[in-house]
Amino acid sequence: MKGGRSTTTLTQRRLSEMEMLTSSGNCAQTGDCFSNIGSPKYGDNERCSWIANNLNGELVFSMFDIMAYDCLNDYLTISGTQYCGSTAPESLQIASGDVIDWQSTGYASFHGTGFSACIRYCTSDCGPGSGCAFDDPSTKETMSCQTCPANSYSDATDTKACTHCGGGTTIGTGSTIVSECNCNVGYYLGPQSCLICPRGYATVESGSTSISACDICPGSTYEQFDGSIWCPFALPKFSVLYPSTPRGGTLLVTGGVFSQSEVFVIDKPLTVICQESEDCIFDGLYTHLVLRLNVVGSEGVTLEGITIKGGNPDYGDNGGGIYVFETTTIFRRCTIRDNSANLGGGIFAHQSEVFLLGVVFQNNTAFSENSRSSDFYVGTSSIVHVQSGCSEGESATWADDLDINIPPVGIAKSAAAVNHCTPCVGESKGERKCISAMLSVNFMF
Repeated sequence: MKGGRSTTTLTQRRLSEMEMLTSSGNCAQTGDCFSNIGSPKYGDNERCSWIANNLNGELVFSMFDIMAYDCLNDYLTISGTQYCGSTAPESLQIASGDVIDWQSTGYASFHGTGFSACIRYCTSDCGPGSGCAFDDPSTKETMSCQTCPANSYSDATDTKACTHCGGGTTIGTGSTIVSECNCNVGYYLGPQSCLICPRGYATVESGSTSISACDICPGSTYEQFDGSIWCPFALPKFSVLYPSTPRGGTLLVTGGVFSQSEVFVIDKPLTVICQESEDCIFDGLYTHLVLRLNVVGSEGVTLEGITIKGGNPDYGDNGGGIYVFETTTIFRRCTIRDNSANLGGGIFAHQSEVFLLGVVFQNNTAFSENSRSSDFYVGTSSIVHVQSGCSEGESATWADDLDINIPPVGIAKSAAAVNHCTPCVGESKGERKCISAMLSVNFMF
């Protein structure tokens, strides 16, 4: 109408799907899914990117085969992390606005088949006490709102999953607030879950609601991984705890260096375990034998994850790192390094049975000209079992060979030191590349 006001109605389309921002090669996008699948391999020098529009959910891969090589050439970048290889990443959460990038290089002969993934999410918000979860975790095809399981909660209306209590539990299912998480001993209630007390502190009872409940640890106690009432202690206190540990008991030690001016003696059945990723080092400071094991009888000693170094007894003495006397001993994932002696720079065994399970020997020295035994000397009436320490069906990556004597022959080489274990791929279990944990080499004199 003349002189009237003209109006235009705009209809805005809500994009609730993946959108391809850049594309090349075999890159594709359909709905909430994106992919790059070659025939039979993806292409050279591809550059693609996708963005999640109004989507919040979990990324699920149905195919993942990308050239590895430490992700130096071909890789997916998701939330700043690069992914490659043949094992698909799991439990990756995607939020609206997140961008996923892909790139490949020109090394066509090394390319893989590619990848295919979809974002799974709930189509409606979930109320407090429920969260978005897979209807069938084995297939990961669809998600819907489900009651929060025990030990988790949801305090908002959204499409996110339930939040786990961490180091705590709930009385039942359907919890709607973090305060329904009852924190275990050694934990306190944080903003979103139960948190472990700082190192050197612990709670003495469950249900703590503040970090102020974490008290300094009492003397001669130590902490386990699960946040128990035990607290960390410095490794030098090992000598304080040893007398009070009962026969057949277990001592858990934390990372650090233990040294003293004289030989440390274990003369009762005992298990000593390094409970941390840090090294637990017994150091002889290059002035004496580090450790003497002397437990007569059927019971013995187990050392796990311990490093023995710096052993150097008086000239002419045997056993630099460890002297095993009439003791059944198991060394599991230990490191014996930088020790020296007349015979048995690393270990000297006399009338003993010794098991070496995944033990690494490094830079040990034997001075005697009559016997090469830098790492291990098998003495009178002794038997030694050498195993990789890997599980059945795993491949052992070997370090240097073990330098061990077999009296009276003199020298024997047997691969005993293992850097790490990986699953067997393509080799039979009888081959050296894929050695079984039960394959052992025994030496007896």
